[in-house]
Amino acid sequence: AVTSLYDTMICKPTMGEKEAAWNWVEEQSCLSWHGGYCMVDGTLVPLSDKPGMHGEAYFDCKSHYSLSLQVINMPNLHIIDYVLGSTGSMHDTTAFKLSDMAKDPTAWFTNHEWVWADSAYALQPWCIPYKKPHSLIQNNKTFNYYLLKVCHQPLACP
Repeated sequence: AVTSLYDTMICKPTMGEKEAAWNWVEEQSCLSWHGGYCMVDGTLVPLSDKPGMHGEAYFDCKSHYSLSLQVINMPNLHIIDYVLGSTGSMHDTTAFKLSDMAKDPTAWFTNHEWVWADSAYALQPWCIPYKKPHSLIQNNKTFNYYLLKVCHQPLACP
C-alpha cells in the first residue's frame, strides 16, 4: 500500500525548499556545509511473522523478521525519497542503491549539493557519511559535532 503512493506523494524538492534547507543547515553549522540539504537513514519495519517465501532473507540483525525502509528527508522532515520492501537482512547501503536518488544523483544534486548519511553509507561526491576511525582525529571530531547538529535535531527544524 505504501509503495503505491510513491508516484503521487513523493517529488523532488523545489528550489525554494532547497534554499530553506540550505539556510537551516548553514545556521546549524557553517557556510561550507550549505549544500547538504537532505539526510538519509535506514530503519527496520517489523513483520508479524516469517514470510512464506524466502523467509530467512527477512531475518534481520536484531533477530526479527522485517522489511528495510530507507528514508531521505529534508530538515523540515519532508520526505523526498524512500525505498521500502527490501528484506530486513539487506544492508542500508545496498537498500539505498535502490532509491531514485542513488540511481540518478545528477537529477537530485548539482556539483555543490549532497545528502548527509551515517557510517552505513558509501562515500560519494553527493553522499557525505560519518566514518570511523577517522572520527578520532580532532578536526574530524569537530566535523562530526556539527554533522550531528544537522542530522539529529529534527524538532529544531523550521
